[in-house]
Amino acid sequence: MAAKNFRVAIVGGGVCGVVCAIGLQRAGIYVDIFEAASKYGEVGAGIGIGPNAILVLRKLGLINDITSFSEEEDPPAVRPFTFRFPPSDAQAVLFQSPAGEDDLTLGMHRASFLDALVKSIDPEFTSTHFNKRCTSITESSGARSSATLHFSDGTTHETDLVLGADGVKSTVRNFVAGEEASKSLIFTNGVAYRGLVSMEKVEEVGVKIEEDVYTIWMGDGVHLVTYPIRNKTILNVAAFVTDFSVPMGYKPLPPGEPWVIPTSREEVLGHFKGWNRDAVKIIESIEQPTKWYVHGLYPPLESFVKGRVALIGDAAHAMLPFLAAGVGQGIEDAYVMSRLLAHPQANASNLENVLKAYDRVRTPRANDISLRSKRCGDIYEGYGPSGPSARGRLADMKVLEPLLDLLFAIDMSLNKFMVQCAATFSPRQISVPSSDRRYLRTITLPPEMIGAFVWARSHSDDLDFEEDWRDWEFLPFDLRPTNGTQYEKLLELIHELVDWSALQESAVDELTPLVPDDPASRHELQQQIVGMLNIVAQDLNAAWPVGKDYSKAQVHCLLIERYCVYYARKIELKTLLRVRAAQHRHRQQLRRRH
Repeated sequence: MAAKNFRVAIVGGGVCGVVCAIGLQRAGIYVDIFEAASKYGEVGAGIGIGPNAILVLRKLGLINDITSFSEEEDPPAVRPFTFRFPPSDAQAVLFQSPAGEDDLTLGMHRASFLDALVKSIDPEFTSTHFNKRCTSITESSGARSSATLHFSDGTTHETDLVLGADGVKSTVRNFVAGEEASKSLIFTNGVAYRGLVSMEKVEEVGVKIEEDVYTIWMGDGVHLVTYPIRNKTILNVAAFVTDFSVPMGYKPLPPGEPWVIPTSREEVLGHFKGWNRDAVKIIESIEQPTKWYVHGLYPPLESFVKGRVALIGDAAHAMLPFLAAGVGQGIEDAYVMSRLLAHPQANASNLENVLKAYDRVRTPRANDISLRSKRCGDIYEGYGPSGPSARGRLADMKVLEPLLDLLFAIDMSLNKFMVQCAATFSPRQISVPSSDRRYLRTITLPPEMIGAFVWARSHSDDLDFEEDWRDWEFLPFDLRPTNGTQYEKLLELIHELVDWSALQESAVDELTPLVPDDPASRHELQQQIVGMLNIVAQDLNAAWPVGKDYSKAQVHCLLIERYCVYYARKIELKTLLRVRAAQHRHRQQLRRRH
């Protein structure tokens, strides 16, 4: 393995920083990790790792190391989410997200997870520096640009590239985002009470826990999350309380106020009066609960990159925890970054371009998950669009069905999505999947659109760029409009590029097996597909004003954007139909049992 001609400094030795370092070292990149603490260690309790992050860990060859090192933790398994409501009934199930056999998740203690990762650090390529708290960053330009880290002990470190993995209170973020960083990091009006309970204690108080299930107990302004960790010997408990009377960020904590403090069981129980016996007993069994004032980046940052400095993990997109996706997004960041920097053409002279590629791919996806997590929390606590009733919550959960499936099923193709990241700066042609190839011709994409393209296409299992991704080059792309293509010719060009009837037939063939075999259901599906195609073609006048000249490349670019919208809608519809079919089968099974 030939070593690269640049070094990377990672600020922060948590999960995301260590995963990124491992990915880089395996590509022959020298790494320096600077950690403010005196040793590696994580604060907190349980951590949920979803299928998308499991794929990354497997791709990096870490999943076996983690599970074999941490014998006290369960291996990855299928763990569906069960949503319980009303809170007065311990057995009431409002909704259960479907989970396929490949939807593997991992529930671990944070400290165990990090300890397992640290074992894979290779000292030949990765040097760790403890007791190094970064206070600022400066950049220099010259024959070879560099960045300099400044530490609280007065020392400095010069490097080619800096990755800020220093968490929610990131110092690196201040360099990347400036004033935006301080404005975006807010107290979210939410408090998380966290604690651990032995499963023996849970059994002693007469509570039965589903072992391979994440349980979310929904209430009004509060909700409770429980799931087993450490070989099902410990129950991880998180009780959330949110003040919806004022907007997020309206009431910041006083300066110097700790974000995590010890608290009493009585304080936690005070928020769950009138709840069912099981939930109350679980809370009463927490020996040393802690109170976390939940902070996040709302609104999200517009960019994770500045020059030769980039953010990953909570430093980039600290989000509310209601999708259990924060760590998973950080692991995705680490994987994308390590793959891009490992590209054969990535070198000391084009690192800023590599970071731009990372930014175009990661910022839209991570920020989208952050906003969806906020919406999930609103629904859990009765402040969703349809209100706090059981019917309203169920309606809102139905809307989230495609999201849940995206997180825990469709992201199974994440590895193929990541492979395409190396193509971000290439103007070469991308062939659409074979199933759509005769409907949408081969298209040349500028970098402005490739992030949206690969995100939408990441939900498909028929991509296969694994063989040729290394041929993609980091090249500048200059879109130069040519004269002569007027608006009147755009419609002709669109119809030349897209066979609408064939696209409709393809969608019908794909989705029909998922609906009941009756005329009404088939007709409803036809209407939904027609609606999706209308979305693809709508607003042409707004997108392409009359009187402006357009190059064919521009038309391709705008057309693929419409296609991405269509494809995302088709995925949501397909997921919804799958969920309905699963629920129908479940109801039939229940009838047969009774």
